[in-house]
Amino acid sequence: MSDFHELIKSFPKTRDYVRDFFVYGFKTRNDFKEKSPRTYDNERRRLESWLAPYVRKDYAPGGSSISLAIDSSLLDTNPLFRVWKTKSFTDNDIVLHFLILDLLQDGRPRTLEEITDSLLTQYEALFDIQTVRRKCNAYEKEGLLVKTKSGKTVLFSLDNSLARWLGSNRQVLDACSFFQMAGHFGIIGNELSQQFDHENRSFRVKHSFFVHPLEKSYLKALLSDPRMGLFLEPEQLKDLRHMLSAVPPLWRPEQFYYYDRFSDGDPYQDERYRHCFRILLQAQKNRQYVDIDYISPNGNRLHHQYVPARLEYSVKNDKFRLLALNPGKNGRMKLELLNLSRIQSARPVEKILSSCMDLNTLIRNSYYKEPVTLHIVNRRNALERAMLHFANYEKNTTKIDEDTYECLIYYNQRMETELLIEVLSFGPMLTVIGNKRFLRSLKARLRRQRALSLPVISS
Repeated sequence: MSDFHELIKSFPKTRDYVRDFFVYGFKTRNDFKEKSPRTYDNERRRLESWLAPYVRKDYAPGGSSISLAIDSSLLDTNPLFRVWKTKSFTDNDIVLHFLILDLLQDGRPRTLEEITDSLLTQYEALFDIQTVRRKCNAYEKEGLLVKTKSGKTVLFSLDNSLARWLGSNRQVLDACSFFQMAGHFGIIGNELSQQFDHENRSFRVKHSFFVHPLEKSYLKALLSDPRMGLFLEPEQLKDLRHMLSAVPPLWRPEQFYYYDRFSDGDPYQDERYRHCFRILLQAQKNRQYVDIDYISPNGNRLHHQYVPARLEYSVKNDKFRLLALNPGKNGRMKLELLNLSRIQSARPVEKILSSCMDLNTLIRNSYYKEPVTLHIVNRRNALERAMLHFANYEKNTTKIDEDTYECLIYYNQRMETELLIEVLSFGPMLTVIGNKRFLRSLKARLRRQRALSLPVISS
């Protein structure tokens, strides 16, 4: 075995099931034609075990359909990472990868003979010593293992210096919590967070569509992102750059082109913005009140005490918004949305929110009782485009005739304008059926657009 390739078993069948029966959600058991109904039942049960918290069943004349009921702005991680992690590895080379790293987790240096013997005694995995030698030497070159000599004896151990640094600089784990949802190769950030038992309680991401010794290369790539300065102080960034100086980045910013992202993103390198971000993030973790000075979109200057509840990031707008709890006069908490770039100052005060609130429940309770009802005519690939176009919303799709599908989208007041724009931008294959409130807003917006486009006639 001269080369080491991380070969994995392909799972296009599973991917297709997730897409057709869960993400789209309009197919029933009777629509499954590829193999036997028993095969469909087996695959459905497997997928339900991975994605159980988000599975919804609906009953229709053609049979029950299952779908994922997800508002992506409420997620703390991408649930489809679980599907990726269940891919079965069949190549001995990749099995050896996991066994060697697990064996050396205790930090004790071992000879090649000790590693080979331990693989057999602890894991019942038989490998010849030449294979183990080539693998360990390859990992030493890539920086995963440390190779030392004691006389004529060669010892291998796991390089835990980065892990120790991460353990003592946990702000970078906040960055991993954010970038697992808003960055490239987010599953690596998810793995790093899980290894350090770090839960994402602070960030949610909008307009995010779920579609090796990688950790060091992943962190090196994040250092080129200006948003990393929101989480780490300059001295911490300097230390991390020094530790990763010899590591190639997993990607470079110029390799990606964002075709639908607005160009007026937040000023991530502005020191005032960074200072406010860190204060709000820390206050959110501690449920602490913050004195905020804010300029509204209308230009009014507002000053109030809020409890930061969550930081929301829009991939499309490249902006952060703060979901903040505002205590009303009747003692009930009201949820408000503040653009971070409009916050002029943030100062923590000596006051803690005593009660614990379920923010996702608060947001779901704010949804209008009637969802938006859309009819989609499946021509020119309209159905698949619609599922991607509205992937950010919790929705339910059913087939109502041969080429027409009904899609129900659940939303609240703060989502309304954005949803309105996305509906108008879709095209003629989509018809808005209801609700009445949304139809009124849609017609009013069309009238305003028509008035702007009419020529001005001078008297």
